[in-house]
Amino acid sequence: MCMAESMQFCIYQTSDNTGERLLYPEVKLIKWVQCKTCRGWLHQDCAGMEMEPFDCGCEDSIERPRIKDAVDSGGIHAVFSKTQIKTLHDDLLSGKLRSNRIFLWRNPATSLRLKQHLKIRTLSWSEQRMFKLLRFIEVATKISKKIKRGEIHLLDFVFDVMLPELLIKALKEHGINRFRAELMMAGGNAF
Repeated sequence: MCMAESMQFCIYQTSDNTGERLLYPEVKLIKWVQCKTCRGWLHQDCAGMEMEPFDCGCEDSIERPRIKDAVDSGGIHAVFSKTQIKTLHDDLLSGKLRSNRIFLWRNPATSLRLKQHLKIRTLSWSEQRMFKLLRFIEVATKISKKIKRGEIHLLDFVFDVMLPELLIKALKEHGINRFRAELMMAGGNAF
């Protein structure tokens, strides 16, 4: 069993009622990694890593990177480039990067409860700074033009998919795997 399943971060989440896979049911071959410390298993996509030996972070006492501090001192551009955002956007839409959030955005009837669980709960950024980041994402992905034309559902895409995936990417660049980044975001103490 994937360690991310019990915390509802698993990219291949299964239904509590039926045991059937809710997310990416068409995927037949799933690769796994095992934590060298706790010996727990994660899907490679849930870990966000392909390499062995893998460390899930179970015994880490690493200092949590405060991305907010970098944003406060250098602005949004200090952490996220337009190229990074555009690449992430393209990878999510093409399926190159599997994400529970993009699957749920594309298939909203799959699990509203899971979609709500994966929403960002707390960011200690001011409304103005949050608006700037969301606007930066919209411009980098060229979604702003579509939103202005009335495709309002793309606002959900920006907030529910791009923002959390971008924050996970930023944490990964600080040496934190996807699984650990999800845990940090759920705890509300990464940013």
